[in-house]
Amino acid sequence: MIEALDKFYKELAEYEVGFFYFSGHGLQNLKNINYIAPINAKLENQRDIETDCVSLNYIMENMESKKAKVNIMIIDACRNVSGLHEKGGCGGMAKMNAPQGSIIAFATAEGKAAIDGGKGDNSVYTLHLLQNLKKGEKLYEVLRQTRQDVLQKTDYQNPVNYDNLIGDEFIF
Repeated sequence: MIEALDKFYKELAEYEVGFFYFSGHGLQNLKNINYIAPINAKLENQRDIETDCVSLNYIMENMESKKAKVNIMIIDACRNVSGLHEKGGCGGMAKMNAPQGSIIAFATAEGKAAIDGGKGDNSVYTLHLLQNLKKGEKLYEVLRQTRQDVLQKTDYQNPVNYDNLIGDEFIF
């Protein structure tokens, strides 16, 4: 995961828009810091979260350092890691402050668990996100429509966005 992120940061320096998408396991630690977990992570306690996972704050800081005009982070990882909650882990993911010029979108609300999987290879959130991206709409409309679709499909999973974008909105 670290090698893939290093490659991403290096390539990001060449673009005006940074786009980071992650779908998999994610969680917050007891300090309310969000982490994404590699497939092979064996999380037994809080220390394991901080040593074996990658902080979303760290990823966003690296994205910011590349000076893109806009940074977009979409995280479909608001899930409980099996057994860790009972050992001091926290469910779901924490709210994040979006730095200036960025937007952070989560598959579900703060502290909640998203539905893991759906029909086919994608979760309910990713399925609807992909459908809405194909429409060629403005970013906020894509995220708003995705939220509406996920809520309608699940009756409870409420995707949230935290943004601090400045200037004109762009179309996907």
